[in-house]
Amino acid sequence: MNSSATEADQREFLLIEALRGFAALLVVYTHFWALSPGSPSLLRFAHTGVDLFFVLSGYVFGPYFFGKPIGTTNNFNGTLAFWTRRFFRIYPLYVLALCVYFAEKAINKQDLLYVVEHLSFTFLQSKAMAFYYNPPFWSLPSEISFYLVLPCLVWLLQQAHSIMRRRITLAIVLVLALFSRIFLGFCADYEKENQAFILLHHLPGLAIEFIIGALLWTWVRRSDQLVLWPAVLGIAAWLALAQHFASVGDAGIQASILKGQLGGLAALCYACLMASCIRWVRSAHGESVFRADFFISLCQWAGKLSYGTYLFHIAALRAAQAFLIELQMADLPSPEWLALCLTLLIAFLAHRYWEDPCRSLGRRLAKAIQA
Repeated sequence: MNSSATEADQREFLLIEALRGFAALLVVYTHFWALSPGSPSLLRFAHTGVDLFFVLSGYVFGPYFFGKPIGTTNNFNGTLAFWTRRFFRIYPLYVLALCVYFAEKAINKQDLLYVVEHLSFTFLQSKAMAFYYNPPFWSLPSEISFYLVLPCLVWLLQQAHSIMRRRITLAIVLVLALFSRIFLGFCADYEKENQAFILLHHLPGLAIEFIIGALLWTWVRRSDQLVLWPAVLGIAAWLALAQHFASVGDAGIQASILKGQLGGLAALCYACLMASCIRWVRSAHGESVFRADFFISLCQWAGKLSYGTYLFHIAALRAAQAFLIELQMADLPSPEWLALCLTLLIAFLAHRYWEDPCRSLGRRLAKAIQA
């Protein structure tokens, strides 16, 4: 790989890290300010930040869809090493967060329910179960399922020995994922939370969002030409969806043809925006911006703190609210701003003293598995 390609890849990595942080902040905004009086109605659509996370995951693992091997050794060891890295990326910090929410329940003298389900990522039976400790937890089983399925999908694509057969196989997977999303959205009962509702919010219902990210990876690499129309289209479509959602709410969406499809459409909007941004940073236009040390550090830390921010912000908000109620004093900062500062502090400490060491251990174990 030549130096220019390496530099372009580095700039792209920094952008992806920044987008992770942006996705986390969208989710934080949803839980902190979206429903506050006076908040812009369009920004209530910020809850789709979780769909941006799914697209980013699909994008990061997109190379595996198009020929990159899962590991450097045989399939079994390579797959095992891949799962090891993913385990230490997701599980240690999740368990730390789960302990925080367990402690919160205990302090408030509430029952510790669904413990086994949460420790094993099997809290899939109902929304109440998934939301019991921390609402953002609901998306994690989908990520885990994607990591488990990915090696199988890569193996399936590897059986297609020609480029044409690989493309046909991927097209079939894409059609099946799209059909599953549409069918599950049509059949989902949001009140009774039937099986279609459950599957819509996990795999296979969310598979199309990961695949959108993977397809974006290969589209970006077809040309180095900077194109702005995807970003314009993505922003315009996102604003239109946000306006419609603000007007009719969840009930209106569920009663319309968009039932069950809002997250997928938002994912497509984010992918369009990402397409132009990634092309931009990979071109000469992005070089000057990514030379600034401050901007580079900002992007890096946005990615490093994104997972912790996603996991801990609800706990920080509850703690801030309890603290201000206990003080019973006026002229104090709102609990949301206090919670945001607390969230970033917790995410930083957790990353430095727990998440990053665990990830390093996972990488060493994965390397030993493939040795």
